[in-house]
Amino acid sequence: MSGLVLRRTGLSAAIMLASASSAWAVPVTHQVYAEKTLHTDISLSYPQTGMKAIDDDIRATIANTAKEFRGLARGDYQDGDGVYTDHADYRIARNDGQVFAVVWSEEADFHGAHPSSEIFTANYLLPDGWRVYLPEIVDGARGFQRISALAIASLDKQLSGPDALSDRDWIARGAAPVAINFEDFALLHDSLHLEFPSYQVAAYAAGPQTVDIPLAQLASVMRPSWRAPQASFPCAKASAPLEVAICSDPGLARLDRQVGEIYFQHIGWSKDGSIASRVAMLKGEQRAWLKARETACGVQAKGPAEVSCLMMLYRNRLNTLESMTQ
Repeated sequence: MSGLVLRRTGLSAAIMLASASSAWAVPVTHQVYAEKTLHTDISLSYPQTGMKAIDDDIRATIANTAKEFRGLARGDYQDGDGVYTDHADYRIARNDGQVFAVVWSEEADFHGAHPSSEIFTANYLLPDGWRVYLPEIVDGARGFQRISALAIASLDKQLSGPDALSDRDWIARGAAPVAINFEDFALLHDSLHLEFPSYQVAAYAAGPQTVDIPLAQLASVMRPSWRAPQASFPCAKASAPLEVAICSDPGLARLDRQVGEIYFQHIGWSKDGSIASRVAMLKGEQRAWLKARETACGVQAKGPAEVSCLMMLYRNRLNTLESMTQ
């Protein structure tokens, strides 16, 4: 009898826990951003939650995706090409009152050999809807070394064999320990779900690849606070007035990190010759921007006005870097 009572008690607790989780889940309604012109047809699906922080960020993400497609379409279009299309669907990877995670699959068709398949994701901490990025979850280089090692081991197993559409060098490059290689992720209840779009770690014919890393295997490299500022340098060692100002605001620290990430991504592309003719100019522009940044906002005071000034400065630089193509 006691065993039966225990089993019933356990079942009741499980039902109550599931009900509580469901009760705290964010409500979702399906939305579509649609835009048609003579040369383009854009249809991007997205979830709407009723939470301003999440919805504003998702709409900005969708708007930026459409903007990038329009830019590429303008650059590639030639007479007689027909209509270029960009479609995206999403799935809710997690919605349990703690995290709201979304994964989008995007397919852009420029009438090449095959459509371009991309993935983008967003993870929000609840109840306030704060968007969190992987460099804010794991601790710098240590964290990405750990993720990289685990991801490479998993991908080697998935893609090995005589008919494999990848190789170890390809996998090692696509899953190297840099943040931008792991920007497409979903923070699940007990694992870190990684998405690798076509060509990142394997040929297009292999399709996108996924890796799930148990969070227990990342416990030693998790940051204690995911909302604490995480700049391109360790905030714990910030000493110069500019560094202290950057680390005084989580959003500004994030921009500092993102500018560094995309800058080094462009430098990395130059090794393949894709922007070799521009790399010297790019380095010169970055040095000049960094020098101007030192005095542009009068950061000695480190007040709200200085932080706001730096935010604008960083957003402008990020927009400039993002507008560059391979």
